Amino acid sequence: EIYRVGDEWGRRVPSPERILALPIEEQTWLKRIGTVRRGTVFILGQAQGSWWALSNFHVFPQAEYCTGSQIVEFPLLQITARCVERFSHWATHDLALLRISFAPGQEPIALPLLQIPAAPLVTRGDWLATAGFGVAGHAGEIPFTLSRDDDCRAFSSTASDRPMGTYDVYSFAHACDVSSGDSGSPVWERDTGRWMGVVWGGFAPKDDLVQKSMELLRWLSLKEEEPKAWETLNFGVSLNAVRITWAAQAQDPNTPEELGRVLQELL
Repeated sequence: EIYRVGDEWGRRVPSPERILALPIEEQTWLKRIGTVRRGTVFILGQAQGSWWALSNFHVFPQAEYCTGSQIVEFPLLQITARCVERFSHWATHDLALLRISFAPGQEPIALPLLQIPAAPLVTRGDWLATAGFGVAGHAGEIPFTLSRDDDCRAFSSTASDRPMGTYDVYSFAHACDVSSGDSGSPVWERDTGRWMGVVWGGFAPKDDLVQKSMELLRWLSLKEEEPKAWETLNFGVSLNAVRITWAAQAQDPNTPEELGRVLQELL
């Protein structure tokens, strides 16, 4: 209850039938998502001879959390990987770039390299979806859940991205249900599968106002953004800010050569 947005908790364990009913682009997203038991990670793809994944910096605050012995589980692919190295990180975007390794013959070759959209714009009212491994309320095995209800929408636009939280993460506000452990989950545009951001945090306990779907709809009906969205909802990393940072770093002569090449491919 302390995490809920709207009239109901929108996180659901997706049945095989539910997954197959989703657009192919969204099914592909679900295949990319894995857990490290502290949070969520997702596969970016293969570049420069290695496999890469992305998560939050606060899920991997120390390099020791990814040294080759840590297992990443991908339930829909029914495979595991090892977290080989926290290759780079950006505290101001709360992101960590991870080098991962699959056992021979288990590489998910059907997943193409995921690149940041050329114009990664979020518009207020966009229909969103996200999935991950929220640990809140689960004493045993952590389930894989999908958030795709009527409240899972953007409540700000790229034009109003702002720094939020401990690291001043440039963010957009959204009302998708997320809880502890969903950190590092991808956020995508419903139906098209367009990458929109990465879950990193939100306010808890939730204000009574945001636990009423009619109030959220009223906010979206307003001509201007409702300021309370920035005081009560959840937040995603702004890909617009990430793209600007990565592009500048890829061109910086002081950037390590391999990192520069990987960033170029991700752009």
